[in-house]
Amino acid sequence: MSRPAKTGLDYYPMDVGFLRDKKVRLLRAEFGASSVVFVLYVLSKVYEEDGYYLKWDKDECLIAADELRESPAYIGEVLQGCLSRSLFDGRVFQMFGVLTSAGIQRRYLRGCAKRDVIEIYREYWLLNVDNKKDVPAGILNKLAFLEVSGGKNLKNSSENTVNSSESPQSKVKESKVKESKRESTAEPSPPGLQPPAATLSENKPVKHKHGEYGW
Repeated sequence: MSRPAKTGLDYYPMDVGFLRDKKVRLLRAEFGASSVVFVLYVLSKVYEEDGYYLKWDKDECLIAADELRESPAYIGEVLQGCLSRSLFDGRVFQMFGVLTSAGIQRRYLRGCAKRDVIEIYREYWLLNVDNKKDVPAGILNKLAFLEVSGGKNLKNSSENTVNSSESPQSKVKESKVKESKRESTAEPSPPGLQPPAATLSENKPVKHKHGEYGW
């Protein structure tokens, strides 16, 4: 029996200015040094497990609290701080209870550059396929988009419509297959962890400083 395809990464790049990043400094100023450890903890779990996202729920909150020796309430407050400062994407978290970001996805794609196929959930996608800084030309044809629908993952070719950070209707190529309209399967955010409404309503792109690939 063949081994399942690896999704996570063995390592990931970190900018040397991480601790001096304004977002990180503000988070530390508000919640203390443990908040920075929490960010590193989440990033490590993201890259190690699914590669570009972490499904967040009550169990994950409890595990994080135990690992960092903090209370679940504190972890929830720090997470809200991360979302309000756009360290993680607020819209995807609110809709799917998933922690990810454009910067995480940029680093993940480059970490998978040698793979034949890179599978991505369409609903979590935050990048612009027309921007080579987001998706290098050598990686574009390797993308295979999946859909979250009724708890099942439906594989879709990279020829189908995909979301981008600039336009939710940008395309890799025009799809040759009609897709049936899917029902929304958005899951509510875990209690106490929903990001502020003002953060989620922002449509203007935010400039990030965290290294070459941003947050």
